[in-house]
Amino acid sequence: MRPCRQRSLQKELRTFLRRHADDLPPESIRSATVRSKLENWLVRCDDRGILAAARVDPNDWYLCTLKNAAVRPDARGRGVGRQLYMDLTQKALGLRTLEGHLRCHVLAADVTSDNVPSIRAIERAGFRPVNEFCWARGQKPATVMHYVRLAPKDRSCV
Repeated sequence: MRPCRQRSLQKELRTFLRRHADDLPPESIRSATVRSKLENWLVRCDDRGILAAARVDPNDWYLCTLKNAAVRPDARGRGVGRQLYMDLTQKALGLRTLEGHLRCHVLAADVTSDNVPSIRAIERAGFRPVNEFCWARGQKPATVMHYVRLAPKDRSCV
């Protein structure tokens, strides 16, 4: 597993997500992969192309959400998802505002409650379930998970 070359990342990422992201609507794929958001993605490749991808979305002055994670089926069950979440968590905890302050003090992720392999991968990366919710009536519930370790103390606020 290695970082991907940036040649045509937007197009390759969209194709990868259409094939391997669980029921992600086409509009969500388009909006998540606009050029201005590509820097928020962590994409890992092998000789066959994209192996795994996920992004961090800074929501607020303190909260970031890990989103749109997907692992190619032939790589599942080998720790690729866990490593992706661990690497993305480290990336998120290092994000800074334009003023240089740490951006992500709390990390959140949500995953469909019956997606046990993804829940395990997220838990192995240090997240813990805190609640369940439904996006809409009649849909499968999702488990909300939070990363319990905060970013290192930002001394600039002392």
